[in-house]
This record gives sequence, structure tokens and C-alpha cells, in this order.
Amino acid sequence: MIRGVHTMFYSSEPGKLRAFIRDKLGFPHTDVGEGWLIFDLPDAEMGCHPAEPEEGQRSGTPHISFYCDDLKKTVAELKSRGVEFTDGITDAGYGLITHFKMPGDFQVQLYQPRYKRTSKAGQGHERADMLAGMWSCVSGVNDGKPLPADIVKQLRLTLTHDRYKTEKGDTVLFDGIYKINAGKELKHIDITAPEGEQAGKTSKGIYDLEGDTLRMCYAVADKDRPKDFESKPGSAATLVIWKRSK
Repeated sequence: MIRGVHTMFYSSEPGKLRAFIRDKLGFPHTDVGEGWLIFDLPDAEMGCHPAEPEEGQRSGTPHISFYCDDLKKTVAELKSRGVEFTDGITDAGYGLITHFKMPGDFQVQLYQPRYKRTSKAGQGHERADMLAGMWSCVSGVNDGKPLPADIVKQLRLTLTHDRYKTEKGDTVLFDGIYKINAGKELKHIDITAPEGEQAGKTSKGIYDLEGDTLRMCYAVADKDRPKDFESKPGSAATLVIWKRSK
């Protein structure tokens, strides 16, 4: 059974292109050796378009583009990272579009679709791969009390598509599993301990991903999910802000 799509860019500057996708676009990756980086992709979809030979799109032509929820905001963010755009934002009917350069003489489309996907995977779905990577703590509040600055500096979060690990320096604080549900007004995250005294218990939380900043607010195990991003005294909620480091 097919479980994914593998895309490929053939570039005259593969090293620079890999660095661009890693550093400018911020895609998490696996280093498979000898400089090869295999990138985890965010949510994906596929379309079939009529051939338009007069536009250079003959039958048999593949096409890769990127999409986002807010084109103006995404363009501003990418420009701040040094990405060069080749044109302004225009209306293509199916959505707002623009194009940016990538090493190897690529001009890639970025667009904000107007259509709404109705499949289960497309209903506000955000893959956990979007969160994958290493995160450094910016700030934290536990039960209304801010975490000391020296503790904040030591905290790290490592996420894969399903594993959730927090560390303080060289000490592992938690190593468990998680799942998300982005099809909510407040995106849900559930963090479960697979073993130990807390085995099987789940901390329910909410999260928000904005660029390289991940905001989480979660309750102690088996308590109600927070309804907003705050930690008041007596709430038993923890609010943490993370910044992507890798």
C-alpha cells in the first residue's frame, strides 16, 4: 500500500539546494550519509492538470509547488530568511500565487489555495512531521509561576512524528509519545507516558506553531485540557514557548 510521496529536485548545486531547504525553508531532515539529506515534508496533496504545450507544460511534465495558509505572511517570513522572490503576489483563480528562487536555477511556485479539501486528511490536518525537530526553551510558566531563567536555558524538546522527549541538560525528564489534532479551533496535543509510574496516563494540551516558534499549554495527567494559552495559579497547567533549533 502506498503510504507517501517522494519528490525530487535535480540541481546543478545539490549542496546549496539542500542547505536552502534545511535553513531557509526550515524542513526537518534525515542525514543518510555523504551529504545526502532526505527532508520530511509537511502536508501534501496531488493534482492532475490538463497539458498546456503552448505554456511549456507538455503531457508527461511533473510539477512541484509549495502552499501555505497566509501567503503575505509566509512571503514576509521567507524574505526575512534571505529567500529571493521573482515576482509579486497575483491572483491565479484557484488561489494567490508567487514564485521564489532555489539554488540550481529553480523558480518554485508558492501559493495560498482558495479551495478547501474535504477528505479526512485535509480537514484542518497538520502532520506531526511539521513539529519534528529539536527545540530550545524560550520561557515557561508552571501553575502560575515562571520557570527560573537558569532552568529555561537548559530545557530542550525533541519531537519526531510520534515521540516526545524533554531534557534538562543531560537529564531526560520525559520520554513518551504524542499525537495531535489540528482540526480544532485550538489545536490539540495529547502526550502519553508509555512506561514508569505514569504509564498510560495522558496530559492533554493545546499548541500553536508559528514559523519557528511552538507554543504549548498542557495540564497535568488526566486533568481537563486548557482552554487558552495561560497558566494561572492553581490551574495545574504549564505554558511553554519553544524555538526551533534544528
